[in-house]
Amino acid sequence: MSIKITRINEIAKKQPNTIFTSIYQVINYELLLECFKELDENKATGIDKVTKKIYENNLEENLNDLVKRLKKMVIDLVQLDKLKYRKQMEKCAS
Repeated sequence: MSIKITRINEIAKKQPNTIFTSIYQVINYELLLECFKELDENKATGIDKVTKKIYENNLEENLNDLVKRLKKMVIDLVQLDKLKYRKQMEKCAS
């Protein structure tokens, strides 16, 4: 696994109450591919009922789509935070 993810893992174990705010920066195609390869094929499927074998059939497209969705989710969260901040500032100004 990447050095950054290994370090995040170490911190999370030592300091379980730590809040990571920018972890999305280390999540990319290569990391997800590495994680996929480490998955045990004998484990239960996820909530979507897709097995590792099924996901692997279209692996490159699936991982690219996952990266795209994760980045969009981060952008949406940042925009939501900005909106909440603006509303709070407007409330304080009135």
